[in-house]
Amino acid sequence: MKKLCICLMAAGLMVLGGGCGGDESSSCDRVGPGVNMSGADLSDCNLEGKNLGDADLSGANLSGANLQRAHLQRTNLEYADLRRADMEEANLVEANLSYADLWNANLRSAPSMRALFVEANLVNAVLRGTGLGEADLRNANLSNADLYRASLVRANLRGANLTNASLAETRMTGSDLRGAIGVNLEGSFGTPAFMPDDE
Repeated sequence: MKKLCICLMAAGLMVLGGGCGGDESSSCDRVGPGVNMSGADLSDCNLEGKNLGDADLSGANLSGANLQRAHLQRTNLEYADLRRADMEEANLVEANLSYADLWNANLRSAPSMRALFVEANLVNAVLRGTGLGEADLRNANLSNADLYRASLVRANLRGANLTNASLAETRMTGSDLRGAIGVNLEGSFGTPAFMPDDE
């Protein structure tokens, strides 16, 4: 909603209300810690290094956004569109990315311990060196994802799709793979707590 501009003409004096004659700040500029921007259009925004901790960005369009080294701990990104987003080294500890679309996203070396990725689309995502310890990836689609040297220690991967995912040098100790499909542990380290065929 545009700000109301009040113009008073008296003895040649003009008084303008705040924001008159100018554009309002973009959605990109309004993002910050704890804000509620659910459903906002933040596509292609440059949010590199910004503090977005505890913010509500559920359902937001962040496709193509630059989130490198952004602080996203405990941020709600449920159902967010993060296709092709660059999240390299972003802090995703305890963030909620359930049902988010992370197709072709870059999460290289992004700390994501205890984060929620339930039913998230991570097809073609880059997760090289990403810490996913104790993360919840139930029913997530990780087909063709690059998890080289990632940590999935005690991660919940029940029902996940790992078809053609690269798990070379990935740490799998204590992970739960019950019901997961396309699992190829060749070259990975550690013993999962549960294998795909376990009850």
